[in-house]
Amino acid sequence: MKKNNLGLNQKGFTITETLLSVTLLTLITGSIAATMQLTQVTFNQSLSAVEKNGNLKRAVTVIARDLSESKKQNDPQGAGCDANNPNYVCIKSNPTILSFKVPESTSQGTTSYKTIKYTFDPNVQTIARAEISSQGTAGTSQIVGRNVTAVSFTWSNNAVKITMSSANGFALTSQAYLRNS
Repeated sequence: MKKNNLGLNQKGFTITETLLSVTLLTLITGSIAATMQLTQVTFNQSLSAVEKNGNLKRAVTVIARDLSESKKQNDPQGAGCDANNPNYVCIKSNPTILSFKVPESTSQGTTSYKTIKYTFDPNVQTIARAEISSQGTAGTSQIVGRNVTAVSFTWSNNAVKITMSSANGFALTSQAYLRNS
């Protein structure tokens, strides 16, 4: 506390004390804001990665579920492999296509089969699923996987190995066993 010329006590801060306080407060507030910004960026990146990984898992699960209903075949990449009308599982590598037949309906002891066709489009990084009925009627194509950078289907002893990668470097491999003979 200082005394002025009149002998009265003056209360308050000097200009130096005020500037120092404001500077410290600005530095503390700035560091808190920077930390919050960094936390938000990290959170958004993690959320995006989790979303892409979950998307990959859903796509593999849908494909594996459909495959478990398909008819088996000895050579899915052989000469009889017609991706648009497969007798059994058909794997094409360029473009990446997996197609197969699954039971559609059974009437009077006869089973009809619809075609399920998965196509990977690297230009838009999607996997699409299309259904073609036993009468040849094509259904609407549905996107089952997004942000997919690579897909491969490999035949191995009554199973199809599905390998997918996403833009964030996450890779997923699953094996789908064919149930119907």
